[in-house]
Order: sequence, then C-alpha cells, then structure tokens
Amino acid sequence: MPESTRAPPAPTSLLSVPSPIANLFKRVPLAVYPANDLPRRSPSADTTRELPILYIFTTKEDAQVGRPSFNPSCLKWQTVLKIARLPFTTTPSTNHASPSGALPFLLPPPSPTRSNNLPIPAGDALLNHAVSHSPAKTPPTLADDLPPRQEAYLALLHARLRPAFLHALYVNPINTPLLQALYVNPCTSNSIVRATLQHQVRSAAEAEILASTKAAYIDADALYQDAVAGFAALETLLSGTAGGEGFFSGGDEAGLFDAEVFAYTGVILDERLGWVDRRLAEALRASPGLVRHRERMMVTYFPEKA
Repeated sequence: MPESTRAPPAPTSLLSVPSPIANLFKRVPLAVYPANDLPRRSPSADTTRELPILYIFTTKEDAQVGRPSFNPSCLKWQTVLKIARLPFTTTPSTNHASPSGALPFLLPPPSPTRSNNLPIPAGDALLNHAVSHSPAKTPPTLADDLPPRQEAYLALLHARLRPAFLHALYVNPINTPLLQALYVNPCTSNSIVRATLQHQVRSAAEAEILASTKAAYIDADALYQDAVAGFAALETLLSGTAGGEGFFSGGDEAGLFDAEVFAYTGVILDERLGWVDRRLAEALRASPGLVRHRERMMVTYFPEKA
C-alpha cells in the first residue's frame, strides 16, 4: 500500500506569528483609539497660546519676568532670540524633559499642521527658526555665517574659558552651595538623590575638563590662567572690530558671536547668583572692554534687567 503524502510544513521564522494567535486577531481585529488629550498643565494643550516657549535652566520667578538664564548654553539661545526680536516666553525645565536630552529647546505656538508643533532643539534648527520667524528685518549678523576669524576665537572660547567655568561652578568645592541651588536642589527634595545627582554632574564636568585640556589631572591655577589669556584675546578682538565700544559683529546689532561671549560673561558677572569663589569674575574684570560689552548686551536685549 503506497504511503500517504503530506504537504511539507510551512517555513517558519523567529518573527512569524503562531497560527492560533493569527486566527484570533483575524476574528477580533485590533481597535485603534484616538490619542488622549494632553494634560491641562501641558503648554501644548493650550490652543490659545500665541507665543513660543523657550525651555531653559531658570527659576519660576526669573521665567515670569524674562531674566537671563544662569546656564551658558541656554543664555546663548535666549540672547539669539532677543537679537532676532522674536517674541517668546521662558519656562524652567531640565535636560530630562528635553526631547534631545539637553536644554534649551523651543516649543512653537499651536498649529493645525502637526509637524509645526514639534519642539525645536538648540543649534542650526533654532537659529533658522529665529531668522525665518523674526517679525522685524533679520539682522545680517544672524543671517550670515561667522567670519573665519570669529570661528577661530570661538574655538578659543571653548578651549580656554569653558574649562575654567566648569571648574568654578561644578568642581570648586567652595562654590558647591551655588551648584546645589542652581542644578541639584530644584530637581528633588530627597537628600540621597541630591547627593547622587551632585556627584554625577561634578564627575561629568571633571571628565569634560580633562578631555578639553588633555591633561592627566585638573590644574585649577592653569585653568584660570588660560581664562585670563582668553579674556584678553577676546578684548583685543573686540577692540579691533568695534573700537572696544560696540559689538563683535561690528554693526548696530549684536551677532551670534556676541551671544556666544555673553553666554559666559553674563553668568560670571551675575551678582544675584552669589558666587563664593570669585576668581573667574576677577579674571574677567581684568578685561574692562568685555565688562562693557556685557553691559551693552544687557541694556540692549535685557533692558529691564540691566
């Protein structure tokens, strides 16, 4: 009697759905429900909001009156929007709330086009948004690329000034109360979590300093000496482009490089912060041209806070 023939089993794979489950979903298809409304406290849920919101490191009180951020990266972009004359509000936030993992970011006003409601991270996207949405004629100082000479000085700023700033705020134990007040205590009231967070941000700052200086250990004196030299070089550049009494852009409006410099000088000389170790502020005051530049930036773009 000949053997009965059977059809070969269907090929399977790790990604194939078992037949019983597949048959179940054929009989009972999945239902897709509409998205839940956003919480009422979410700015995106406010369909009447007319101004974009810049999420930055700041306090509730400072956000209400539009004070400059105490974080250099946030202050840079806050200033760029001011130069572009783009109306906006600010709100306190943290890196954990940012879609990119870092502040700042801009949340545009509600729009019927969903893609227009996406947060805009710092960088070229935010600069292009500021230029294209400026209600006034966009200053050429923002629309144009940085001149090669300013590009070189920007590298100097990051190489000489940023490490000293990181040490002054994050690593120097004398300024620990300020670090806690700005970046640690607002995040949590739990003492254990605060200690852990403080250790994390301090370790991250130390790692960045070592990577930037390419040194085996952190030499605080060398960092501040580099900062003094960096401030002096920037003052020389300012004297050459604006006679020491204008903007780095050389025009009537500040430019992107002015915002880069003000991002640090604005924070370093902010008396409200309560710096305990003031070596970095003293180093900056040794370059009076930069001090006057900071004052011009405050009067021009933050006049009510000057």
